[in-house]
Amino acid sequence: MKKYFQKLSPFILGVLAINILVTFVVDGLYYEPYTRMIRQIDNEKLRGVIMADSHGLPLKQNLKDQGIVNVSWGSDSYEDMRNKLQFYLKEKQLDYVLISADNHLLSNYRENLNNIEASINYVPFTESVYGFWEYSYLKYIKRYFSLVSPKNRDIFLARLKSFLKSNLVSKEWKDVGNKVAKGEKRVDLHFSALQKSERLAIDLESMIALCKANGVQVIGVKYPLTSAYLSAMESSNFGADSVLRANDCKILDFQEVFANRNDLFSDEDHLNKEGGERFAKMLEQNLTNYQASAQ
Repeated sequence: MKKYFQKLSPFILGVLAINILVTFVVDGLYYEPYTRMIRQIDNEKLRGVIMADSHGLPLKQNLKDQGIVNVSWGSDSYEDMRNKLQFYLKEKQLDYVLISADNHLLSNYRENLNNIEASINYVPFTESVYGFWEYSYLKYIKRYFSLVSPKNRDIFLARLKSFLKSNLVSKEWKDVGNKVAKGEKRVDLHFSALQKSERLAIDLESMIALCKANGVQVIGVKYPLTSAYLSAMESSNFGADSVLRANDCKILDFQEVFANRNDLFSDEDHLNKEGGERFAKMLEQNLTNYQASAQ
């Protein structure tokens, strides 16, 4: 038996070493930046919070001077946004929350591709909707036992791939060929053979109810899209906007504002740096006009 363990120990040590390496890299790339807002909120005077998936990222923090913080993150679902919302409602007195109302956000695509293992850090167990074992698994096992976490593995491999191909420069959307086909492929990813997620619909309803209970206004935002994406999407919609409207929430629809400006996009459905800056100004003006008309 002793000889067996002696032979096995190098393998175990190797596995542990790989796990530590992957966990260290992924923590720096994902968990630490995702939860940074928790540590930076103390001295912030906030009026509003922007919550979206990657469509909200190009806004960066361009509205911070207006007291609006952007906590969007790639692949965030309404479950992730709900976890963040609980944190901000507890820590700050907000006037409004800007929640993405994009057509794909109530799909089971977004239910299955999310950031629960990171967003759970925004809510303590006693205030969460999770059972003890589920909470522990999401917060600790998936974060620190990387070899059993597909998310950690994918992030690590993506970082390794980008390092090996660091000399490659991605094209801006205006320089990409065959835009129609690429728009169709992206829309297929968001809508094809998918169905509405009842779980995420409940999460969205829960967010609206939490805001109303705290006297916080909910405003839905539909983010700018390219003409290629819009043409392929047509009327496809899982209905996040309908849920918001049914609860008397205002919708700010910007889907078509830059449809003829390929130079403002980095790909089929994401603004580039200039596009994000222009959109931030447009969003600020729309908020000002809406609040003035509501008084």
